[in-house]
Amino acid sequence: MPATELKRSESDKILGGVCSGLAKTYGWDLTITRIVTAVIVLGTGVGPVLYVLAWLLLPSDSGKVIAQQAAEQGKAWYDDQKAKREQGQQNSGPNDIYRGDDLR
Repeated sequence: MPATELKRSESDKILGGVCSGLAKTYGWDLTITRIVTAVIVLGTGVGPVLYVLAWLLLPSDSGKVIAQQAAEQGKAWYDDQKAKREQGQQNSGPNDIYRGDDLR
């Protein structure tokens, strides 16, 4: 029986679970779905972009959306850095800029 809502599969996946989610939702054969998706991804310029977008934006079986999680983690890091700046502490992270404040 096909699912009613398109979601990525966390249990039956090879890469991101997109093909498995499509097959479950529409009642398609999983192997054929994977072959057709591979042909589209490898044979067109749009395929890889569409697959990555589906992986980032489709919720998983448990409801997690990768893009949303990344945005929340980025916001938490930004808020932490902003609070440190307000307290006069130096930033911590890979993109810090050495300001030379300790040179005399």
